[in-house]
Amino acid sequence: MQGDEEGEVEEQQPVPLTTEVAAPGLSALRDVGNLSFNYTKLELTGKLLVDLQDLPKYPALRLLNLSDNQISDATNVNDLRDLLSANLNNNKLTSLNGLTSLMNLQLLSLKGNQITSIDTFDFPMLMYLTLDGNQLTALPPSLSSCSKLRVLEVRDNKLTSTTGIEGLNDLEEARLERNEISELCLGPLPQLKILTLANNQILSLASFSGDSATNLEQLDLSKNTLASAKELSCLQGLSRLQSLTMAESPVTGVDKYRNHVHAAVPSLGTFEGEPYSEEDREPPPEIVEEEAAEG
Repeated sequence: MQGDEEGEVEEQQPVPLTTEVAAPGLSALRDVGNLSFNYTKLELTGKLLVDLQDLPKYPALRLLNLSDNQISDATNVNDLRDLLSANLNNNKLTSLNGLTSLMNLQLLSLKGNQITSIDTFDFPMLMYLTLDGNQLTALPPSLSSCSKLRVLEVRDNKLTSTTGIEGLNDLEEARLERNEISELCLGPLPQLKILTLANNQILSLASFSGDSATNLEQLDLSKNTLASAKELSCLQGLSRLQSLTMAESPVTGVDKYRNHVHAAVPSLGTFEGEPYSEEDREPPPEIVEEEAAEG
């Protein structure tokens, strides 16, 4: 019996996307005019698909879910001019070559692929972008063309900088945990409410100075390399902040650490889950920076 089961597993072979393979996953017929109908939804998850050869035969598709397959080339998705949502999670994409311009796309999810870089990126209606679990070292240079982007998720990559988000005036959430970010690059970001940067290499908070991201409500800087209490003063403009954490960062070892945070962001009701005590509200001690040893 066990041998038979092993044989059945071995019989599963990767397949191209043909009309026969697509048929079970098609739904939501739509009248496209001239007494013609076409499907608007295709969902084929975990089917061992290796390509999208017949995808252009369904030009009216609006919803596409091809997650958990073996697709390495998404070029044919570019033929779906009415597409609103594309889920290509957990495939074998290494780039987005050919998938460059979809005028109506609102959601693009590419988790768990092997994408190392993205050159051209032109999705003017895009609101939700997920790139978790890839190999990106930088955000797409043309990300600013996605002027309606609201949610950006690029966790578990190899980013070294946040450069690329500065001009996203509609961005509400940016989740960039578990990267290698040492350079914080922020712009006005007037709608940004949530910024998560845990498990990075951030040493300076200077980018928060001035008028950057002043409407932030949640900020996670835990497990970074931030060490100086002097940097906390850069958070003074975040008057709407409701949640802040810097757990497991060196700065938490500074004498009267909570006093420094309260002095910088007095509007914060609680800090790392605990309300400020009367002692926390006392003025912090003067910051004395240690001079680097010479010679």
